[in-house]
Amino acid sequence: MIKVEYAPEREAIKVEINFHCKQQYLAEVTALFHAITKDLTDKELFIIAVTEKINELKKELEE
Repeated sequence: MIKVEYAPEREAIKVEINFHCKQQYLAEVTALFHAITKDLTDKELFIIAVTEKINELKKELEE
């Protein structure tokens, strides 16, 4: 499951990815990048937020 919340008034993006296995994780991350829409005015900020979340999840997978 992917949940992306964008609050333009706070310039904040919340990305939540839930997964049960590595294959699902990769599928969810791929889908997340496809979830960039015209509603997000700062795509660069979105990509940075996604990258940070992916790095956190990678660390969890490695533990």
